[in-house]
Amino acid sequence: MKTLYSIIFSLLVTVSFSQMRGGGMKRGGHGRNGQGMQQQEMQGFNINRMAGIVMYDENKVLKKLKIKDLKKAQKIRTYIRDYNKKMEGLKLKYYKEIKTAKAMAEAKRKEAMQKQDREIMRDARSEIREKLAPVRNEAKQYQNLLNEKMEKILSEKKLKKWKKYVSSRHKKQSVNLSNNNSSNARRKGKGMGRMH
Repeated sequence: MKTLYSIIFSLLVTVSFSQMRGGGMKRGGHGRNGQGMQQQEMQGFNINRMAGIVMYDENKVLKKLKIKDLKKAQKIRTYIRDYNKKMEGLKLKYYKEIKTAKAMAEAKRKEAMQKQDREIMRDARSEIREKLAPVRNEAKQYQNLLNEKMEKILSEKKLKKWKKYVSSRHKKQSVNLSNNNSSNARRKGKGMGRMH
């Protein structure tokens, strides 16, 4: 009985290791990594972020800036709550535009998946960004107001941290865009305009 268990165990271990080492390779040499990248590139867009609507978690901000002064912390909480309310207001004000952009993004995503063509997604991004420009401009004004308030109460060092944090939150989408565009350019250079 023990030998039966040990045989089953060794078979399971062998199968597990061979799958891990091979990376689950499929026919044609396309592994999971390539497939994962294709799926990632074909995913929908973060419409709120494309519209410049970025919300902040007050606790994360306080932790990031290492604010220990209670009065200063309370002011920052108030500023962030006010800012977040304005972002929620933008979502309501531009509800139709955002809803239309989401529907368009989903339709284009499905089309791109069906045709296995990244160009559809890239073109859709540009079109959606253009449609959401008024929302983004208004969101930017609110962000600038928040930055001005933060400037008045933060030290130079903490203000740098704040600006870096804001920049990273806003640039997440554009970083993903540039990564997708550069990978498309590399593939085109190799004569692969479409995915296989």
